[in-house]
Amino acid sequence: MSSITSATASSTQRKQPVDNANNLKAVTVVATRGRGAEISEEISYTDTKVIGNGSFGVVYQAKIVHTNEQVAIKK
Repeated sequence: MSSITSATASSTQRKQPVDNANNLKAVTVVATRGRGAEISEEISYTDTKVIGNGSFGVVYQAKIVHTNEQVAIKK
C-alpha cells in the first residue's frame, strides 16, 4: 500500500472525475500522509472497490493513476 495513509472525506477535498491516458474515470482528492500531517497533496485514483466499513467510515481499495500503486482510502 502507498505511503499516503489518509484521504479522508472533508470539506477541503475536491472530488472531480478526470480522464487519464487509459480512458478510465478517475477521482482527484486532497490527501495527507497521516494523522496530524500538515502537508497535503492532490492524488488521482481509479478502480475503487469497497474492502471494509465500520462506524468511522468506509475503506476502499483504489489505484493511484500516475503510479498504478494499490492504496486503501478511508472516506
